[in-house]
Amino acid sequence: MADVFVSLLALVVIVGLGCVFVYLALMSLIYKLEAGSIQAGGGNFWKRLYRPRKLPMSQLAVLQQKFSYYKRLPPNKQQRFETRMVHLLQTLEIEGRDGLIVTNEMRVLLAACLTKLTFGFRLYQIAGFRRIILYPDIYYSTHSQSFNKGETHIAGIVVLSWKDTLAGLAIEDDNLHLAIHEFAHALYMAHKRRWGVDQRFSLHWPLWLDFVQLESNIQQLQKAGFLRAYAFSNQAELFACLVEAFFESTDQFRQVHPNLFHIMSLLLNQQKTG
Repeated sequence: MADVFVSLLALVVIVGLGCVFVYLALMSLIYKLEAGSIQAGGGNFWKRLYRPRKLPMSQLAVLQQKFSYYKRLPPNKQQRFETRMVHLLQTLEIEGRDGLIVTNEMRVLLAACLTKLTFGFRLYQIAGFRRIILYPDIYYSTHSQSFNKGETHIAGIVVLSWKDTLAGLAIEDDNLHLAIHEFAHALYMAHKRRWGVDQRFSLHWPLWLDFVQLESNIQQLQKAGFLRAYAFSNQAELFACLVEAFFESTDQFRQVHPNLFHIMSLLLNQQKTG
């Protein structure tokens, strides 16, 4: 009897492993075909199938009143934005600290910021990043042993000062958007670990890397002065600040360095026009 049980268990394990290998091979083939389509100038090789979803009226009202990116979208893209937000709101864990109570409005605005960043992607959820910790104001970080407005951890946690998050949402042309900045760090980290990032982003990443590794390009950006000095601390900060600039200083960014602006458009798969 024991021998039969062992044989059945072995068969189940073998079949299970076989299914996993077939799935991985199929996904690899699909991603290669999709990458080939993108390189050829076409769209996605296949589309993510999902049922359109609607936000509850209370959440939709927040989006319509306080998120201009959504309001500028055409109706069909507003529907896609809503659907993605419904999915994100089901998975995001948002925790208040130092007495901060997380409201429905906070949840909606944070999910909207993440949706905005990844709106050009098919794989719009950044794998591994599901938890957001909110402080009322600047907080002391035991990780960096300093007072911070925000930080992002490879463990999948984004920490934000709510006061500074609101300030970033209120002013749309100052290159300061804390939530977008920290979510950009999450995107950067996910790419570095080589999983959980949309194929289009990974495909165009070498273009961005080639640009920022050329010292003359960095000097030109520094001389232009439209990025704060902190952006040049390291590659991760430069990427996050460029993402902020892409959304917040579109015209100036395009004028200062049209080639880099074009690369950012390819990376994010968004043609920002204003």
